[in-house]
Formats: sequence, C-alpha cells, structure tokens
Amino acid sequence: MRYSLPFVQMFTVFYCFFKRIRLTGWRHLSHRFYMNTNISHRDNHRKAIVITGFHRSGTSSLAHYMHDAGLNLGENLIAPDISNMKGYFEDWNAVRLHDSQLKRSFTSWRFHDECMLKCDLSAFAHYADMRFDAASQFGMKDPRASLFLPQWNHVLQDEGGYVFIVRHWSSCVESLLNRHSRQMVHQFSDHPEKEDSIVFWQRPTLAAEMWLSYNERILQHVRRYRSQSVLLTQRALFHNAPILDAMNSKFSLQLDSSVSKPFDSSLIRDVAYEEQQGLYSEFFFQRLESLWRALVSLADFRHGDEEPQWEPFPVRVPHKIADMVKSAVESSESHETQQAPALPMPPYDCSLSTDSKAAVAQIQRLRATDLDDLAQQQLLEQVENTHPVNTAVQLAMARYLIRVEKYQEAMTCIKRVATPENFRSNVNLLLGNCYAGLQDVTTAKMYFDRAVEDNPDNSMTFSRRAVFHSALGNFDAAQKDFIAAKNITLRQPSQLKWYADFLCETQQWKEAKAVAAERANIHPGFYTYSYLAGIEMREDYNQAKARLLYHLYQLHRHQNVGVWCARIVRTLGMAEAADDFMRRFEMHWQALVDAYHSMVSIKEKLQNIS
Repeated sequence: MRYSLPFVQMFTVFYCFFKRIRLTGWRHLSHRFYMNTNISHRDNHRKAIVITGFHRSGTSSLAHYMHDAGLNLGENLIAPDISNMKGYFEDWNAVRLHDSQLKRSFTSWRFHDECMLKCDLSAFAHYADMRFDAASQFGMKDPRASLFLPQWNHVLQDEGGYVFIVRHWSSCVESLLNRHSRQMVHQFSDHPEKEDSIVFWQRPTLAAEMWLSYNERILQHVRRYRSQSVLLTQRALFHNAPILDAMNSKFSLQLDSSVSKPFDSSLIRDVAYEEQQGLYSEFFFQRLESLWRALVSLADFRHGDEEPQWEPFPVRVPHKIADMVKSAVESSESHETQQAPALPMPPYDCSLSTDSKAAVAQIQRLRATDLDDLAQQQLLEQVENTHPVNTAVQLAMARYLIRVEKYQEAMTCIKRVATPENFRSNVNLLLGNCYAGLQDVTTAKMYFDRAVEDNPDNSMTFSRRAVFHSALGNFDAAQKDFIAAKNITLRQPSQLKWYADFLCETQQWKEAKAVAAERANIHPGFYTYSYLAGIEMREDYNQAKARLLYHLYQLHRHQNVGVWCARIVRTLGMAEAADDFMRRFEMHWQALVDAYHSMVSIKEKLQNIS
C-alpha cells in the first residue's frame, strides 16, 4: 500500500502529539496550550520577575529599587506603615495567593517544613494571566514566593525570571525576634501567652528553621535554573551591586540603572546578639552555616565580608523586673484559670453550642485566619444540623463566611432564614457584600440600594455602600455616601476606618488624619494608634513614631508588668528563651518610657513658652 505525502505528514503530527501527552501528561500540555493561545495577540517579549528571599532579608529594599527603576510591581501594593516607612512593595493579590496556598496545607508564613505543601496550580496561572493582561512585563515581590518556586516555574516557564536576595541567618533571626517582641510589648494584650508571636520563644529554633526552609528552596532553584536566576546578598545590595544592569542583561529589560538608590543605612541593623547561639545545638548551627556558605558561593553579587557580626545583648533585665516576674509566677495571680473559648477550633473538632446565643458568640469570636477549609466546612455542617432555622446563628455564620470570601456558602445561610419579615437592611447588606465578592456588580448595587432605602437613618448602610463604590473607583458616589453616614453618626471603629481608608486612597491626608484621630480618641488602643501613626508619618516619621510610643505607654503604664511577663515566661520551656524575651521586653518597654517622658517634657516647655 502506498501513502500520499499529506497522509504521512498528518500521521507524524498525531504520533508526536500523543507521544508528548504520554511523556508530559494532559494537564501540563493543556496548560501550555492555554498559555500559548493567550499570548498570541500580546507583546512577544513577556517577562515576569519574581523577587523573593527570606523575611527580613532586604526584599522590600530590593523591590523598592526596582520599582523606582521602572518595574511594574502591581496596582494594589501594601501601603507603608509605621513599621516600614519605605513600604513593602508587595501586591496584595500575590500575598493573598501565597497565604491561601499555605492555608491549604494547614500552615502559614512560619512554614518550616513541618508538612507537605499542597498547591492549586490554576491559582498561580490565574494570577500570572491577570498581571500579563495589564502589562507584558511585571514584577512580583513576596518572601512567601520562595516556598512556591516549582509552581511559579511550572506556570511561567521561559517567561519567568527570579531575583533572590539572601542575608545571614543570624541577622534574619535577630530581626524577627526584635520585631515580634516589640509588637507584643506595644500591643500589651490581656493574654500575651496566647499571641501568635510568642511561638518564636516557645520554640526557640523556629525562626532559624524557617530560614532553612526558605533558603534551601532558593538554593535548589538557583542550581537548577541558573540562566533564569540572579542571586545577591543584602550587603552587596547596600554596597552598590549593579543589580539593575544584571537584570537588564539577563532578562532583556529596560530598567533605569541611573535611578538613585532608595536605601537608608540607618534603618538597617546588621548584627545579632551572641546569646542567640545558645539556642542551637552544634549540629543545627553547622547546618545553618553550611547553607549560608553554599548560598554565598553561588551569589552573582556578594560583599567582600559576609561574616556575621555578633555582639553581647546590651540590655540586662533589672532586678526589680526580675523580682516582679518571679513573684508573679509564684503567686496565685499568675495561675488564675481562664475558661478556654470553644473557638477557634482544631481542624477536626468543630463543636458548636446548642444554645443559640452561645453559638452566635462562638462564631463572632472567630477571626478569618482561625479555621482552615476543612474546619470551616465542619462548622457549617454543625450550624446546619444544630441551628437550621435560627436567624441569628445563620446570619452570624454568613458574616464569618463573607470574611473568609466563601460568598456562595454565605448566601445559602442567608436565604435559609430570609423571610419578608426579617428581609431588612442588614440582610440586604449581607447579600450586597456577597454579590460584590462574586463580582456581580449590578446585583450587588441593587441590594446595597435596597439596604439604604429600607433604613436611611442607619449610617452603616451608607458606609457599606460607600466601600462598594470606592472599590469600583466611583469616588464621587463613595464620598457622598460617607458624608451621609457622617451626618447621621459615624462612631463605630469599622466605619471610621473605612472612611479613613477612602480618604487616604483619594489622598485627602488632612481629612484622613482627622478621622483616624477621632477613631483613636473614641477607641484608644494599639491598632487605632498605629493606624493614626501610619498617616501622620507622611508629615514627619520621627514625630509620628514618638507620638505613637507616647500614646502606647500612656495606655499601658498602669498595667502590672510583672504579671504580664509571668504569663509569657510560664509558657517557655528554655531558660535561654525566657532570658531572651525578658531582655527584649526591657529594651522595648524602656523605649516607651523614654518616649513618654520626652513628649511630656516637650509639652511642658511649650506651655511655659506660651
């Protein structure tokens, strides 16, 4: 039998096609087909630059530099705050993506290889498509990206470029411990032993284990994909490494390498306390050092001196504080029993009270991050089985589901109990939020309008609709609704924050400062004062920070310091960890005291002059 040439060509094409399916798999092939068909009408030179490294390694400074040089890092960047005056330069959507993937595996940014990471590749592809739709070349910065390099490489393939910045483990650990101890002292919560930050002292090697997990993945990626990677140390970055020229050359970009460097050496403290070494075994210490040497050996840019800088802790715990803590630990006051809340619940145990009021209270106490997907589903089943027609419980569950962006499930709860009698403004508001979350703008607006019509004397209805308009960019409509809400009454913390957020977004800084100050006066606390300081720092960062410390000390100065510290110390299993936290507590507490007295002195001088 003789075959014509076209038939032979067709047979060869189909043979190669099915052979590739067998070798690569349907999912990979369909993904590449999807990606290729989507780029046919776009710029031929597409590039996505992933900027990452372990937390506190200088990723923000590096991203800031690239942003100023012209790299598009996104339209929804995390705003600067009092803890990072220069800004984070992280796209909120990328951060949410990585956090959601970590949550799938019941972990968080504190991942230290305690579990296997489970990932949804379609989420990464969706993000890449969204960014490529906006620009043919873009950058994405997030330390968490270090944990998902195989996923990004699978999605981006040849269109991906990776810029890694590394810092010696001792400085990263020191910076984490300093940040989280400062946050705890500034917040001074009623139950510090339950704060997430205390885990760094309950498990003293945690921060170093995290550094290993992040940087081992970076090392593997650089070794395997050398032509797509640029690796530099933090010290090299701050000592004029030509990173922009290297990126332009390797990734065919056109970044402005003449842009001035946005680094402030006064904000960088590249030392670690000697006492930190007492937390690690010799084997663990050598494992850290070995990985560091391997990273430096592969670095495209390194400083002449990459050795760690150790120094003794400059602060000792005063005998007075130590005696207070010892006394509190031994007294019955520090051993008072607290009734443990039923929620947050472990992933596989969702017990909900049969009493409707207690059940509502349990659900209202839940934070968005308390439950993983499985626990949320179990809780939802408990609500359906235990309180199937109770309006208060179903609506409380709907509000929680909206906070965790489970809008379809929230609408199911709402519609289960919605009747003409209770279908009022609060139900319309909830449905408006659901449809807004589902990006059904027309239906969302209908429900928000109904909520306002049903209750025109409620400031919450106007505020919610204002947030909706603001998210769509309808700033005139949002301004009108916020003014209407303010004319009724605007004293709830959430509403005041929404209004201040809107004023910041529209760069009405004076008005934003006034609203944030009003919120802090009505509801004084760590979060309201920190938010106000974040706005005030635009005028004068040092003054904003001084006022923040003044307010925080004024808020906490009558607290029993000994009992507060004792609550923490009693949960720590290592004397070295307890000593470390106590030293840091003293350092941060003294900074509050000094700032308070300095501000009081300034006020007294001004009064004398007047």
